[in-house]
Amino acid sequence: MKLTQAGFSLLELLIVLSIISIILAIPIRDFQKKTKNRELHFISQKIVSDLHFLRMQAIASSCDHYIEFIENAYAFIRLDAYDQKEIIYAEKRYPAAIFSNSVKLGFKYNGNTKYAGSLFLENIQGTRYKITLAPVTGKITLKI
Repeated sequence: MKLTQAGFSLLELLIVLSIISIILAIPIRDFQKKTKNRELHFISQKIVSDLHFLRMQAIASSCDHYIEFIENAYAFIRLDAYDQKEIIYAEKRYPAAIFSNSVKLGFKYNGNTKYAGSLFLENIQGTRYKITLAPVTGKITLKI
C-alpha cells in the first residue's frame, strides 16, 4: 500500500507566509505616512478657520483680537481699549508630532491686520505647511 502526501510541508507554509508578510508591510508604512500628513492638513485647516473666526470676533466686538502660537499650542487673545490682554479661549493644543514657530497673527477692531506674518507647521516626516496672514489686506493663505 502506497501512502500519498496530502497537504503542504512546513517549509512551503513558511515561505508563503513570509512572502505575504513582506507584501503587506509595504502598504502599512505608506498608510502611516499618509495618516500623519492628513493630521497636519487637518490642523492647518483648523487654524485657517480659527483665523477667519477671529476676524469676525474682532469686528463684532470692536476690539483687537489675535492668536498667539507657542510651541505646540495656541490661544485666542482679545485686547480691550487700553490694550489689556484677555484670553478668551484657553490653549488649543495640537499633537506633539507637529511643530510650529512662535508667532502672533491677528486683527484690528475693523478687520484689518494687526499682527501679520507666517506660521510654519511641520510634522515628523518633514511635510511643511505655511499659513500666511498678509499685512494690510488680511488675506489668509495656506501653502503646502
